[in-house]
Amino acid sequence: MRLILRIRADSLHQWLPFPPESWASHTLFGAGAPPQWRRGRSRAAHIYGRSTFLASVRVPHSSMLRRLLLEKGCQSAATEQREACWAVRQEYGEYSSHEHHSWKLLFDRRVGQLRDVASDRYFVGLEAVGLKAERLPRLDSLSARLALLCGWAIVPVRGFLPARTFFDSLSRRRFPSTTYIRDLNQRDYTPQPDIFHDIFGHIPLYTDFQYRDFVRQIGRLSHSMQTEQQIELLAQVYWFTVEFGLVREMGQTKVYGSGLISSSADCALALSSECERRPFNLKEVLAQPVEYDRLQTVLFEIDSFEQLSSIALELENLL
Repeated sequence: MRLILRIRADSLHQWLPFPPESWASHTLFGAGAPPQWRRGRSRAAHIYGRSTFLASVRVPHSSMLRRLLLEKGCQSAATEQREACWAVRQEYGEYSSHEHHSWKLLFDRRVGQLRDVASDRYFVGLEAVGLKAERLPRLDSLSARLALLCGWAIVPVRGFLPARTFFDSLSRRRFPSTTYIRDLNQRDYTPQPDIFHDIFGHIPLYTDFQYRDFVRQIGRLSHSMQTEQQIELLAQVYWFTVEFGLVREMGQTKVYGSGLISSSADCALALSSECERRPFNLKEVLAQPVEYDRLQTVLFEIDSFEQLSSIALELENLL
């Protein structure tokens, strides 16, 4: 019996309850595989990270497989119970032809506008997740693809979630996404997140291991936040990185925040002389007032995606 598993190199022994000599496995993707494994070289090595492998593993005993599946099943049941009060179904058949057309117009327009201004990693992810312009995405199919790529899932929701609920979901590698799409009279800017913002704006970068590790760490930090003020500060860092972050690439300022990716008005302002772009400094970010319902005139730029891990560590020590 053979399983396809996505495993971190530093947890192989903990994850698999049988000795390495019984494995009969090989690496399909990974940049730092054990020497006895065949090393794959492809774009997926960047997606998975330097120490995570997609491995084909032979399970020697069916009882071990049952144990593994039981443990995973218990985790799945707990997750379903936790999400029962706010998760919804995407009623895909209820989308109108007008809504599918709106997705296509928004998709084609933004892809063309982003070619020279978005992070290269965004376009790597856009190709990897397989988003298409023709029709609105089926979230269950997209979630299954994302799970294979990086172990994350997409959970359909009606709208905004309480901050603690939202961050807890991220800590469990589950991204909440709305299912409705904006009207075309709001094609340039909408203060409310919709499926175009959540899926087109967020999901491609979840294929990048440094980005998604940062997002999950933000989620995990929420568990140790004792006060609502601390949660607000955590949300502020999320806002100026994941939602409205800028990154330096090849000597140029590029957008990677989902609010900038999905909104032509926000993106144009962010790269214009009317926006004050500052080097990322955590204390300045925490002191900067957030204006959730209007275009952003002050934004922060990271030197590279590698900086995100140090930001998470500094935030943990500060809060």
